[in-house]
Parts: sequence; structure tokens; C-alpha cells
Amino acid sequence: MEGIRKQQDIIIQLINNNPLLMTPYKDEQAIDIFLAILFLSINRSSNDSIYPWLLNMIHSIDHQFKSNGMYPNNLSEYYEIIQHPKSSDKSYLEEVTQGSILFPIIAAYAAKNAFGDIYKKVQEIKKTHLSHCNFQVWYPLGDSEEHFYSNTFRHGGVLSVNSEIIEGEEVFLKALESECEATEHFKQLSAVALDIESIILLACRHYRIPPPLHFLFNTGEVVK
Repeated sequence: MEGIRKQQDIIIQLINNNPLLMTPYKDEQAIDIFLAILFLSINRSSNDSIYPWLLNMIHSIDHQFKSNGMYPNNLSEYYEIIQHPKSSDKSYLEEVTQGSILFPIIAAYAAKNAFGDIYKKVQEIKKTHLSHCNFQVWYPLGDSEEHFYSNTFRHGGVLSVNSEIIEGEEVFLKALESECEATEHFKQLSAVALDIESIILLACRHYRIPPPLHFLFNTGEVVK
């Protein structure tokens, strides 16, 4: 575990010394943020490293929305991201923020660890800036085993959690945990069955798939 601790310290220093890591430009950077959170959570207090990072991040994002700055978006082309935001019109904001996996992931970790101020800020952003945006989380389904490791076809499914986030932490967590329990396909993935769940996280990072929330609720192990 000493090696893991050293790597965690490096990641924390990287975050603290790079203010840009407080303001993700693309919503899909939620994938990398979640992977970092999972790794930093191994045998370490979340209050020491993850809490200040997420707190600064969510406040920075809120400021970007209020100032029409580089708020997280769904753009994919490099030239589009460089030009973002190219308009302050509401129609433009709605066009480039149609869906989000970033805010549900931040909210899920905040709710799970009783980071109430972070969770409330996500609620505020949802109500004030992203009432049109579909907050969603991804789950593996029956077709995931065939395509997870090769990305030969889109697979899995999403759960929209717009009303659940607004209703509050308990309702939101219950919805996520219930879906994890009901989605048996995660346990049926070969990497899980063979006790090498880290392969799943590698595939998520490589193919830009949100890591299953089963890892957050301790139904999957991050490190073996």
C-alpha cells in the first residue's frame, strides 16, 4: 500500500498545482475525475484530498456558468471547444449542455460521503443553469460483456436522475443504489467474475465509458 500512497500524493500535488483541474471543459472529463476519486479513496480519508478538490471544482464551474466562461459542455471537435462559449445566448448553452454525467458523479460522491455543501451546489447549478440538461448515470447491461473490452458497439444503458437530485441526497442515493442492485449484469461481466475488476476501469478510460457506480457503492473493487 505504500506504493499506492505515493501515487496518491503525486495526484494530489498535481491537482493542487494545476488550477485548470478545478474547471473541466468537457463533461466527459467526469470519467477521469471519477477514476481519480476511486483511486484517491483507497485507504485514505476523502476529507483530506477529494473534498477540497470537488468543493473548489463545483464553485469554479458555477462561476463559469455565471460569467459565461468555459463551463463544461458536450462539444467534441477541438475547434469548437477552443471557441466555446461562442455565444451568451440561452439557446447556445442549451445546445452544448444537453446531457451530463459530470454533475451526477459529483453529486453521488458528495451524497455518499456527507459533503452537503457540494451536493447543494450541484442542486443549485441544476436549478439555475441546467434545468434543461439530462443528468444521467451509466450502467452495464446484458450486451456489455460482448462489447465492453473492444468497443465494437454501443452498449449499456442510462438512468436519468433529474428529479432525484433535486429531491435530495437520500432519494438520489436510494435511486442509484437500487439500480446497482437491480442491474445484475455488472456481476456477470467476465472481469468481475475473474476478480480482475481493474480491467473494467481501464476499458472505461480507454473507450470513454463512465465507470459503473457499483465501484462507488463497494460492489466492485478498484485495486486487487
